[in-house]
Amino acid sequence: MSPVLGVANHSESLFEKLLGVYPGTVGSPMERYPSDLTDAEWAILEPLIPPERPGGRPCDVDMRAILNGIFYVLRADCAWRMIPRDSLPKSTVYAYFARFRNEGM
Repeated sequence: MSPVLGVANHSESLFEKLLGVYPGTVGSPMERYPSDLTDAEWAILEPLIPPERPGGRPCDVDMRAILNGIFYVLRADCAWRMIPRDSLPKSTVYAYFARFRNEGM
């Protein structure tokens, strides 16, 4: 039985077979966009990301996803509220953008 449609005759798509993830399920991977970082680009940028601030709550967001959200807005030249729903919350992405901007990054 399909966890998405709840019907027994649902044929799995290639996406579902390869990744074992059904669209719309919790924990499904984000869709890839042209503005997303490649592995090579991420390898260059990852060491440049500032470390967590001492004494605070540990960072529980994926910094690569944050940068992908920022690059999406910058490349698409769209408003922050137009970040795709499969991305991190727009408030989280914008908060990191504002922090990087204010710190001169």
